[in-house]
Amino acid sequence: MRNFRIVIQYEGTRYQGWQRQGTTQNTLQGKFEALLSKIAGTPVEIQASGRTDAGVHALGQTANFHMNTELSCEELLDKLNQYLPADAAVIFPPSGPPPLPPAVQ
Repeated sequence: MRNFRIVIQYEGTRYQGWQRQGTTQNTLQGKFEALLSKIAGTPVEIQASGRTDAGVHALGQTANFHMNTELSCEELLDKLNQYLPADAAVIFPPSGPPPLPPAVQ
């Protein structure tokens, strides 16, 4: 089982927040889990560094998930961004740290 960390962004206007809910399928966590589960062929749960309320946007939210896949990190990144809704994206590769800001390098 591989451990992945991704950094995502989304415009939350049309969603009921990040966290999966029993009363709606229209959450970002639900969208990511459905897509990851389809790619993996088995249920995949994703955990984020925080939650957003309905209509709230995120830029640089870190999330983590475990899954078995033969896809390279780049292939998984491409597949996620290909099938995510247009208002959500993975902005850093699925493994490895994001680049340091220039002031830190």
